[in-house]
Amino acid sequence: MLPARKAQVPAATRGAGRRPLLLLLLLLLLHQGAQALECYSCVQKADDGCAPHRMKAVKCPPGVEVCTEAVGAVETIHGQFSVAVRGCGSGLPGKNDRGLDLHGLLAFIQLQQCAQDRCNAKLNLTSRGLTPAGNESAYEPNGVECYSCVGLSREQCRGSAPPVVSCYNASDRAYTGCFDGNVTLTAANVTVSLPVRGCVQDEECTRDGVTGPGFTLSGSCCQGPRCNSDLRNKTYFSARIPPLVLLPASTSAAPAPTTYDDKHTSTFPTF
Repeated sequence: MLPARKAQVPAATRGAGRRPLLLLLLLLLLHQGAQALECYSCVQKADDGCAPHRMKAVKCPPGVEVCTEAVGAVETIHGQFSVAVRGCGSGLPGKNDRGLDLHGLLAFIQLQQCAQDRCNAKLNLTSRGLTPAGNESAYEPNGVECYSCVGLSREQCRGSAPPVVSCYNASDRAYTGCFDGNVTLTAANVTVSLPVRGCVQDEECTRDGVTGPGFTLSGSCCQGPRCNSDLRNKTYFSARIPPLVLLPASTSAAPAPTTYDDKHTSTFPTF
């Protein structure tokens, strides 16, 4: 009796068996791509970078479940400006608003995160009216002059390049100091920063700041005409408190110890 022959599976049949698996894998990859969150993306600083015609829609990486938008508005007594970011974010959906005051510099921060495609275009990213906003011509200058950077780029705010403004007192606040610092906003894995200069209430603050959600407004204050050209590496002391002074070491020789017996020595003052 002849041995039974092993069944030979045609190569075409073997290939046909793999096709459904490959097709399933391809459909799965396409489904995952279709499910990727899509968010608006833009950065705004000293320009209209987040205007509707300049925003882009981007696909977020795997694992990203929220779209983010954040805006930080800053107001001095001579004007206001904002920095803003939109993009793929991290964390949970929700909203966070906060107002801050740094020696008369006012800031308002809004952070909004959402979990739908292109949902991060709800906040007003333009400058908003903050208190105390008023008509400058209604106030008397108090004699103080400062450099002013309100929404200017870092290049426009170097040294003595920015405009000079006259300070005044407003809303029962005396603006008699000058400020030099930065506003920084971090959101959607992007950080934007702009310089801030202007009139403030404090004349002696040193490296002071306030923070909110992903937002920092910080800098130093000084007293004197146009003293805020560059305070990045300077420390100011109060005019009422003298600075510490390092005195030179004494050159007089110390008195020699006096021996009063064979076992003990002692040092007595010299008269």
